[in-house]
Formats: sequence, C-alpha cells, structure tokens
Amino acid sequence: MQLTLCRTSSGHYFESVISESIMKKLVRYARMVTPGDDIVRLQVIAEEVNKLYQEYKEKLQPAFTASLGYQKALQKSEDFCASQVRHLLHHLVPLRVQLTSMKPVTQSRKNNTQDPVVAKAATELDSHAAELEDAIRLIRRNLPAPPGKYLYFVLGSVSVAMRSNKLKLNYKIEYENFKLVVTCALLALSVICLLRGPGTRWDPVLMFGLVWFYCTLTIRESILKANGSNIKGWWRLYHFLATGLSGVTVLWADKQGFQLHLRSCFLTYTCVMLVAHQMQYRYQAGTLYRLQALGATPTGNSDVDPMEVSVEGVHSLLVKPMLRDFFLLMPFLYAVYLLQLLMLYLVVELISSKPESATWHAASAAVFFGVMFVGNVYNTTKAIYSKYQSFRPDPLHLIRKFTSC
Repeated sequence: MQLTLCRTSSGHYFESVISESIMKKLVRYARMVTPGDDIVRLQVIAEEVNKLYQEYKEKLQPAFTASLGYQKALQKSEDFCASQVRHLLHHLVPLRVQLTSMKPVTQSRKNNTQDPVVAKAATELDSHAAELEDAIRLIRRNLPAPPGKYLYFVLGSVSVAMRSNKLKLNYKIEYENFKLVVTCALLALSVICLLRGPGTRWDPVLMFGLVWFYCTLTIRESILKANGSNIKGWWRLYHFLATGLSGVTVLWADKQGFQLHLRSCFLTYTCVMLVAHQMQYRYQAGTLYRLQALGATPTGNSDVDPMEVSVEGVHSLLVKPMLRDFFLLMPFLYAVYLLQLLMLYLVVELISSKPESATWHAASAAVFFGVMFVGNVYNTTKAIYSKYQSFRPDPLHLIRKFTSC
C-alpha cells in the first residue's frame, strides 16, 4: 500500500493509495483459492477502497481546494468592503454637515439672507447624500462585525460572523425558540415555588436558573448584534441588569428579610415577567413568520434584512398586523414595570423600617429595580410613540414641503 503525505493551508492530511502491484497479486491469488476464503472478501474490500479513493481524488479534493480559494477570496473581498465603508463615511459625514449649514433655516424669512436657489440645491443634494449614507451603512451592517469586548471576554477571539442571511435568520429563530422553552420551564418552576411556600428547596434552583437564562441571553444577543441585528442598546443593557439582579437574589434568597417580606412579591413578579417574555416570543415569531411568508426574508426576493426584527422593531411593509401584536404586548410589559416599581417600594420600605434585616443585597436590588423601571418605561413609551407616528400620517407634511421651497 502506497502512502502519500500532502500539506495544505488547513493542515496535514493523508492519502491512502492501493498500488497496482498489490491489486494484481490479490487478483492472482484469488484465482488460486476457493471463493469462500477470506482473500476474496479482501479483494472486494480493496476494490471498494480503490473506488472510493478515485472518487476522493476526482471530486472531494478539487472541491476542497477550490473552497479554500473561495474562502481566501471572500475574506479579501470583505476586508476591502470594510475599508471602503470606513473611507466613504469618513468623507461623506463632514460633507453632510456642510450641507446642513447651507439648508434653509426655520426662522423668519425676513431675517433669512440665504440665496433660495442655493438653499434648495443644498436640500436636494443633502437628500441624495443621506440616501448614499444609508446605503453605505446598510452594507456595513451586512459585513462581518467584530465580536465586541463582551464576547471577547466570554468566548475569546472567536469569530461569530455568519456568512449568509439564511444562517442569520435560522439563528434568530432558534434564539426565539430558546427563550420560549426556557421561560416555560422557569414559569412552571416559579409556580411550584409559590405553591410550596417559604423555605422550599426549589427556590435556589429558580434563582440559579434565572441567572443562567439572562447570562445566555446576553451572549446570544451579542452574537445577533455582531451579525447585524437591530437590537437597541437599552434592551441589551436591560438583560445585563436582569443578570445582576438575579445574581443578587441568589445570594439574598436565603436571608430572613427576603423570605419574610419580599419572597412572594418577587415570585409573582417573576411569573408575570416570564409570561411577558412568552408574549414577546409571540410577537417576534409572528413578525418573522410574516416576513418569511411575504418574501421579506432570504427565502423570498425582497431586500429586507432578516435581522431587522428587534425587541421593539417592526417593518413598515407589515405595519398593521404587527402593530396589533405590538399593542397586545404592551399591557403585559407595563404590568412587569408596575411590579418593578412595587418591588422598589417594598425594598426601600424594608431598608427604612427594618435596617437590621436589610443587608447590602437590599440596596443593590433597589438600584437594579429603580434603573430597570425608569429605563423600561421611558424606552417602551418612546417605542409606542414611534410606532404611532409611523402609522399616523403627518397632516402638515405637504405644508412644510411647499413652504420650504
């Protein structure tokens, strides 16, 4: 048997070749023995191995070599595109700033000394420059992004870029399914803890489960963000805060102050929060399904980015059905926010009325609940107003359009 060692850019691999002399000896020896001997079976195996080697040599090895070349070319092309994006934005953004200063001001026209022809031309040119900037930024969103400091701290220098939109969409769907399964399990565990009463052994399991759940969400959302997802900064920060709050609760859950004064309310808050997560899954899954059904995903012919679906985002093409689900979700979210405010009040009351029972865990939990309540109410209300404005036409649009000419 002839053995050859080959070296490629991906490492070493071996080629096993059956020489013709061995094959001839096997055939000649097979004629001298009875068909039932093992040498006949060995000959058949040798012929099959040789056939597989020929197939490897003619199909797999050339395809693998071509694949290595494609990967190098793709990496080179992506590096060039990233360099061009930085170059174009570096020169385009200052030009837009200059055009903005040349556009007509909103003050009284009596004090306006701008040439109307120049102002109109600057407005039109700035509109085209804005379209160009949006196109460049869209390309940047679809290029592989660096993993970021958090993923580097958790995973190391591992590339998390997904090359195709299909992989991105599948990961987004798997992320939503993960949230549904885990929230269902944690919800059942929360109900068990409520029914069993204080001191149950299931309390630590629930607390550790919440820590693991939110830690995993932060990692998965960072991967989605690195692949172009439109998840807003606050919603990512919210899950980091929830991770910290869950960690504090793990250390605080066995203390007497928590068990007597806060346990029941915290478990109720956890149940409502997990139900809200499931409603969010319904909203997100419905959005992804409509995008896919109407061809707005990689399975269709639309140019809509499949990662455009975010915690608060809907696409204008599908605004009516998505707005319906969006506003169905709002009561559950605001119920969670009210319970966060209630927990903040109870923790502060515990600190003021029974300081001997309030350890550092109480102060930390109060900070977490306060920041989460204020941030959630502000950003959710802002999202509702944004959706309302996108659905409601502006009656002064034409007036502004013609008075600016």
